[in-house]
Amino acid sequence: MISENPDFKRHAPQVFLYLLVPIVILGIVARTLGIFSDFWLDEIWTYFRLAPLKSPLEIFTRFTSDNNHCLNSLFMFVIGNTGHWYLYRLPSLVAGVLTIPLVWLATRKAGRIEACIATILAASSYLLINFSSEARGYSLVIFFSIATYYLLERCLDSAALRWRILLWICMGLGILSHLTFMFVMVAAVVWLPYAGFRKHERWTSIMRNWLASFGVPAIALLFFCLLVVRRFKIVGGPPYDLTAVLAESISYLGGEGQIVSPLTTLWGAITLALVVNALFLMWRKGRSEWFFLFIVVLAAPATALLIHKPEVLFVRYFLINIFFAYIALSCLLAELSRRKTAGMIATALFLLVFLAGNGFQTARLLEYGRGGYREAIRFIGENSNRNPITIASDNPVRNGKVIDFYKPYLPPGKEVLFLDRYGSATPPLWFIRHIIGEPPEFSKGIKDIYGHEYALKKVCPYAGPSGWYWLLYRRMDAYPTTGIASDTMYFTNPPLPDLVQRRGFERVSGRSAGNK
Repeated sequence: MISENPDFKRHAPQVFLYLLVPIVILGIVARTLGIFSDFWLDEIWTYFRLAPLKSPLEIFTRFTSDNNHCLNSLFMFVIGNTGHWYLYRLPSLVAGVLTIPLVWLATRKAGRIEACIATILAASSYLLINFSSEARGYSLVIFFSIATYYLLERCLDSAALRWRILLWICMGLGILSHLTFMFVMVAAVVWLPYAGFRKHERWTSIMRNWLASFGVPAIALLFFCLLVVRRFKIVGGPPYDLTAVLAESISYLGGEGQIVSPLTTLWGAITLALVVNALFLMWRKGRSEWFFLFIVVLAAPATALLIHKPEVLFVRYFLINIFFAYIALSCLLAELSRRKTAGMIATALFLLVFLAGNGFQTARLLEYGRGGYREAIRFIGENSNRNPITIASDNPVRNGKVIDFYKPYLPPGKEVLFLDRYGSATPPLWFIRHIIGEPPEFSKGIKDIYGHEYALKKVCPYAGPSGWYWLLYRRMDAYPTTGIASDTMYFTNPPLPDLVQRRGFERVSGRSAGNK
């Protein structure tokens, strides 16, 4: 790996150093504030699945859902039941904050500009901010991934046992954090002998180093897969379109993923092209890391999609790939910034668009969180004159668990009865519709097959990719004199999802009031 250009102080623009500190501070503040937003389904699911377990060992033997991110589950189990769910997010927060200086440390050898840009991208990335404030394994797996990347260099340059032991620990904890760490493990196993050959080391020395670095993690991984991973079951998810998921992921790569559009996808595609160009540049400059980054960012996920063909697919499954794309991108942007005025302007423009896009998404996260479920339950309780309050939804499994978690936040004396199915004589007072994604329009009313009409009373937005919208509909014949509230957000009427139609609801035709 290449040492820093000795003429850095004379040639490098100081703007990156001036940007670095405030962006890192803002990134840490955003991560910290984000932990106080509402728990969403995946976190709640883990919470409920851990409740009946008697020992930490049962996390590996009884909690067989793919929702089980073992290291995160262990922490949640240890601290036990608490009324403050943000405490469950502390490991993710700590990992997310520590990732920022670790990115600097891992990229510093390539140059201070590279380290500055890589740290700026990581600190301001909305995806990293989002998952650093969520009680899941994604922030942890990013931390152990960059730690592994850093330690691989140490193992390549030194035979000291301490680096091997630290590498074993990071790889083990990475797998326990999330199985997407396999992308990093595959890249590490392939890259280390490649880097040894590039250094003209002897074959026996390369193999000895390879076995010393990966022998223990390989044995541990084998037992983990045989005893734990093979028991995992996919809990399911919404149907996905591969092209749409990839387009959304590419949009997030460019910093514009909150609202996917042809423009944001184009910008993401330009960013991806820059990443490919960065890998080519690293190869030309003789930096062996290009091969590691190529495997993690492109080869490993492409191979996994072709071979595995997953039942469910989300943007978060590409988090590691997007993160290491930032590391590659920093090389190209640093090189551009050294090419006089034009290169510096191009770098500054890219960073400006990246920071603006991620800043907009982060602001939405701090405003809406992963959904306004707690506020919605309180709103339902305060606007219901019957007890128990009956509720139905378009997805009883997802919404039912969320309602069950937030029932304690009902006004005093109020209770909720969640209905999976009902008859003509027992219609629910409220119907909750959930929407994943950023829909341009909402239905102002729905009607069930028995003729009961429901009016939209409240929209609870969210900031993706975790969570969903909640649309709260109240039965109109239960409040015949109130009609539809004047402050309700009205939209035109798109077709309802099949789940809603199958459960006996259809759209109510009516005027288009627009977004008020």
